[in-house]
Amino acid sequence: MRDSAPVILDENLDAYLLTRHAECVEVLRNAADFATDPSRLGKEFPAIRKSIQLIDPPESTGLRKAIAASVHAGLSAMAATVGSLTDIVVQTLSGSTRADRPVDLIKEFSRPLSLRVICAVLGVRQPDPAWFAEVSDRLICGMDYGFRPEALEPSLAARRELSELTDSWLDKYQDSAFFSTLLGSVAAYPHDVLANTVRVVLHAGYSSISGLVENLLLHLLVERDTFEKHRERLLAAKSARAAAVDEVIRYDSPVQVTKRLATRDLELAGIEVPRGATVLALVGAANRDPAIFADPDRLNLTRTPNPHLGFGRGPHTCLGANLSIELGAVVLETFLTEHPHATLATRPVRRETASIRGIASLPVRLG
Repeated sequence: MRDSAPVILDENLDAYLLTRHAECVEVLRNAADFATDPSRLGKEFPAIRKSIQLIDPPESTGLRKAIAASVHAGLSAMAATVGSLTDIVVQTLSGSTRADRPVDLIKEFSRPLSLRVICAVLGVRQPDPAWFAEVSDRLICGMDYGFRPEALEPSLAARRELSELTDSWLDKYQDSAFFSTLLGSVAAYPHDVLANTVRVVLHAGYSSISGLVENLLLHLLVERDTFEKHRERLLAAKSARAAAVDEVIRYDSPVQVTKRLATRDLELAGIEVPRGATVLALVGAANRDPAIFADPDRLNLTRTPNPHLGFGRGPHTCLGANLSIELGAVVLETFLTEHPHATLATRPVRRETASIRGIASLPVRLG
């Protein structure tokens, strides 16, 4: 399909699917012709969705710069108050370690770790982890509403529940490093947009970190020989661990699909795409494009360069990419040193979602 029809109209989804790396990059980079903001095409959408995710340049430029600066400030403050990422990983893992039974690394490690890290960056008190995981699951299922319409309303309800948590944070935590930096930089943006953006940063940070860690741990366990082959090099250099994490993101990207709307009649790979059409960049397919990645179906921990699209590309590139890779590298180092003999206890269970690829359950004997 990638070779014969790199751009194809899926009538069931009423969307144009992109399977090649080149067209995906073109669409993700070009915010003028491909919008995330439906209002640019005269489409209405719930005010609760108006956030940094659905604002395009130039309107989004100042807000993205402010969020990036706020995340940096939050990370610096976290190191001084909560501890380093290594401290947080080790503490979270020690709290889940059991000698008498298998440990579900999703429920007992990955998700608690992700929530702990993103809340520490924001400088806020953690919500109940079980409640947050359930809300997150509904939000993630809602991303598939194009072919699972029954998932939309529970997703919108989850978004409202999360907003009830985060709406007060702009006032309650304004002295935290993250919020003080943010509020000092974005006076031009309405309160609702800022509050929605905080909700997005919280959940996107949580889901991107947990998705990366889940897939990393899965492949560390099922492709043990690949990691053992590079064990000494991975433990010797942080850059080697970061490159390995980057390759896992390419090989098994948590984000599988990214949506845009065509703002004018145009052509992609010889296919006419009308104004207003939905365009879906299939990130998972682009990350296996043999025109870009040699031997794309092999996990190559030394792959370089590695221009995968796991964090997007262009003006909507994930702002937490560096944090995710750094945390993934710490998790990799910790498991290689502390639990080198960890084994799967039972078969892993995948999430039953298409837009986000992750693990629902990963029972492991840590050894």
